[in-house]
Amino acid sequence: MMACMHVRASGALREEVKKTQVSYFARRMYACVSAGPRKGTVRLSISLDRRLQDRRVEQAVQIRPALWTHHIVLSCPEDLDETVDAWLAQARLLAQ
Repeated sequence: MMACMHVRASGALREEVKKTQVSYFARRMYACVSAGPRKGTVRLSISLDRRLQDRRVEQAVQIRPALWTHHIVLSCPEDLDETVDAWLAQARLLAQ
């Protein structure tokens, strides 16, 4: 799965595979990949210190002050661009 390869490349220290998702950890979880809401899509969930504004963000939930979990729908390989790579890098740094 291409999304998993992108998350691994962000420097995950640990990967946890479960029945419905793959979670990635630094000190704490910062990203997970699961099946998307529509056939042929993938959902990438990442935690950041701010709310993202992007067409791919399906939902953003404020977990606590200064921590947002974003559910990003990826429907084609081109959705895994430099912007997503930057979000993953930021999420990993916050999880250290």
